[in-house]
Parts: sequence; C-alpha cells; structure tokens
Amino acid sequence: MTFITLVDSTLREGNQAPGVKLTTKSTLVIAEALADAGIEFIEAGHPYASRQEFDRVSSLVKSKFAKNVLAHARAHKDDIDAVSATGANWVGIFAGINETSQKYRLRKTKAEIQELVRRSIMHAKSLGLKVRYTIEDASRTHLADLIETFEIAKNAGADRICFADSLGICEPLKVQSTIGLIKKFIPNIDLEVHFHDDRGLAMANTLASIDAGATFVSCTVNGIGERCGIT
Repeated sequence: MTFITLVDSTLREGNQAPGVKLTTKSTLVIAEALADAGIEFIEAGHPYASRQEFDRVSSLVKSKFAKNVLAHARAHKDDIDAVSATGANWVGIFAGINETSQKYRLRKTKAEIQELVRRSIMHAKSLGLKVRYTIEDASRTHLADLIETFEIAKNAGADRICFADSLGICEPLKVQSTIGLIKKFIPNIDLEVHFHDDRGLAMANTLASIDAGATFVSCTVNGIGERCGIT
C-alpha cells in the first residue's frame, strides 16, 4: 500500500485565485481548520515578495498548526534567506528550464539555470532547510531535460522534487508515462506533482501520477488557485 502525503497549498496557490487576498488572521483561521482535518504539510506564501507575505508565513510557523511549513522562493539567495528568517522548515525552490523559461522568464541558458538551481539548493541546505525543487512548466519541458535537472537537484541535496503542470495542459496517459520514467531514472527521492485544472484534468492527472509512483500531491481546498485552480 502506497502512502500519499497531501501538501496543502490553499495558503499559497489559493492566495493567487481571482479576488482572493489572505490576511494574517485569515491565514491562521484556515491553517487551524487544515490542522483539524489532519493536514501536516502546509505550503504557505512567498516571504520575500512583501512584508505581508513574510508576516503570514512567520505567523503560521509560530502557530504550530502544521508539522511542516513550506514557503516559496525563487532560485535566489535573498528569497531563500527570507524563508529561513520566517522559521519555516521547508523551502520550495522553483525554476523552469525549458526554452520559454530561458528566453523570457530567467533569460539564462539551461546550463546557467541548472547551476543557479544547484547553488540555491546547497545554500538552503546550509541554512538547515529541507528543500523541494520544482521545475515550472514541466509539462512543456523535454523529458531528458527534466531528468537531467532533477538529478542535479538531487545531487545538490534536494529532499523532494516536484513536477509542475503550470499551464494545466497535461492528460493522464502522457502523465503516467512521464512520471513513471522520472521515477525510473531518479530513484530514491520523493516526487511531488502539482497539476493545474485548466482542462478539467487535474484530479485525473494526479491519480495517474500516483499510479506511476508519485507520493506527494499538491492540492487546495475546493481546488482554489490561479486561473482555474489546481487539484
């Protein structure tokens, strides 16, 4: 029997839903309800983005509602330092590596991004943080590049890797094949999946991923999230 861990992202992904802006007070109310529901892994905000985001995450940590609190960070030292300062025990470092990420988001070559990821993970580990590394826009990234970059992250000390279907374009059969191959070539590390629901397939893709070996699932209450939400 496979044990699946839910990584509840209501307080981070849900905060990106249209018309939603969570305060520190509402963050704690939701966190307490999540804890009552048995959630032990809560993904919070992006502390470096603003003082309000920093306060939301640090207040969540102090509340002790969650055994594990994960906060977002770009593959930048300052972002990671801000996560560490909140007291969160996990950092979610994210960086895409496909052509779109190279040309328009990070404006770096694939090799430069991979080195940035490696150094960022090593820095986070030096601060005592546990690390989840997410490849953004993974569904539009060549499989060989996914495997190569996840391997770099693993070797740098990442505790978990994450496949993110940032645009919600995946379909279950392809997902099952891709996740199965990632698990085959990158064994002995936890794999999380994060599916957006733009085509109404987030849950189906998640179930296909579990069948292929994923053991962590990013989700939100009622699927709330950016655009059409997530699982």
